[in-house]
Amino acid sequence: MTEPNERARLAVVAAALAALVGGGCLEANRAPAAATDTGTTAADTTSPADTAQPTDTRPGDTADTGGSACSPGATACLADHTASLTCQNGRWVQEDCASGWVCLEQGTAQCVKASGNQTCDEVFFCLISCDGDQEARDICSRDCFLDGTTEGQREVLDLIDCYEAGQCGDDLGCIDQLCGLPLAACFFETTGPDTCSEILNCTVRCGNDEVCKAACPESGKPGAQAHYATLTLCILTYCGLDPAATCAVTAVANPTQCKSYYDNCTGE
Repeated sequence: MTEPNERARLAVVAAALAALVGGGCLEANRAPAAATDTGTTAADTTSPADTAQPTDTRPGDTADTGGSACSPGATACLADHTASLTCQNGRWVQEDCASGWVCLEQGTAQCVKASGNQTCDEVFFCLISCDGDQEARDICSRDCFLDGTTEGQREVLDLIDCYEAGQCGDDLGCIDQLCGLPLAACFFETTGPDTCSEILNCTVRCGNDEVCKAACPESGKPGAQAHYATLTLCILTYCGLDPAATCAVTAVANPTQCKSYYDNCTGE
């Protein structure tokens, strides 16, 4: 993995969240239609014609899309990424993604196939590791995403949706306030009764046992996990992807770095 450098480190989190947005790096074959026929076939492996991103209000998480007006040719994904939508005659027409596929808005909305076994957090840190020129990063980002499981892909997309909606840029505080829960859902598999402070105490008791440390946040409440995830990202931002303990201690004590996130965690 490439270690971030100095002030550019603040952009690492944002870059990871935005890696699938723009650049055309995740174009993939369309899924076979599983619902409404929109004129494509299972053998169609070409992307739809490039159109402007839709400006209409996206239909919600229901199959009933007839109530939303739209602009001809516009495309979108259903809010839960389980179907693509195409505007026909001023109305949204839904095409469900087949099993194992997920809808991705990349120039146009289309269903892409999950081809790997990587979880959301593994996809996320794979994205962070992408390096090189724009073309190389685009290829790397596409491969990272397609290596995810269907669930992993959807959790990554939920996190990106939140990031984009909040217009967070490289503001980690914005991500903390608006996207803590989808961030925690990406990072952790289970929840429990522990506060964020209890999660930290657990990691201290684990000493140098990394497996033990990794298990600690899995017993946290969703809100506690959100605070812990943001604190972790802040430390990674300032100390690199393999942070030294001395750097982490300095970062959480520094008001211009991670102290506020540490206070949010320990103040529960």
